[in-house]
Amino acid sequence: MKWIFLFLGFMFEILFLYSLMIKPVICFKKWQSGVLYGIPMVLYMTLFFLILNVEYQTFKINIEASNSMVVSNTVSVLPSTSTPTTSSDKNSNDTSKGDIIGDTDSKIYHIPGDPDYEKEMKKTSNNEYFKTTSEAEAAGYRASKKTPK
Repeated sequence: MKWIFLFLGFMFEILFLYSLMIKPVICFKKWQSGVLYGIPMVLYMTLFFLILNVEYQTFKINIEASNSMVVSNTVSVLPSTSTPTTSSDKNSNDTSKGDIIGDTDSKIYHIPGDPDYEKEMKKTSNNEYFKTTSEAEAAGYRASKKTPK
């Protein structure tokens, strides 16, 4: 569609210039040719450039949108630069689990101050956590024999 406007604009421009410089086409006077060919020439050329500008702005918006899209969905893991925390730090800070650790293999629970408590905190694969000793005993665990009284 825009190319039709461009073509018509050039045709009217050629007729306009020919009528003003050489001799009027269809009209008797040069000013009549200027009006007859000049106004449509300006109209069609303006329409062409307006359509071209709208297409350019749409293209520009699409380019900006594509620059903000995710190009790749791959995730890479970067090595940690911070010092790793020990599992005892993690477990001691997490009070929602409880301070009493039950060993699921031996069915023995350990309380803070127990000689084996730190060892049990390090092995997290078979630990169950309780908030009270009565919870641990209700779950079938017994107190460690090394537990201080």
